Amino acid sequence: MLHGYVDAFASYLSQRQPHATFRQRATAAIEAQLDAVRVIQLRTHGAAMTHDEASADALDVITRMLTDEADSSAPGSVDS
Repeated sequence: MLHGYVDAFASYLSQRQPHATFRQRATAAIEAQLDAVRVIQLRTHGAAMTHDEASADALDVITRMLTDEADSSAPGSVDS
């Protein structure tokens, strides 16, 4: 979704370094996990988001990643 938001409101970011490299890596990872229809749906949704919605979504993703990382490094977890 956030790629759709960035493309709609700051498209120049995905064309300049280092953002272009980050975008290429993220796009490859996304496309490896989702089919093309779902990618288009999510980008379309992101393009329709307000700044506040995109910010809240980004913070939610960061929180979930940090929580997952903390859970996987906790004593007794499968990954530790």
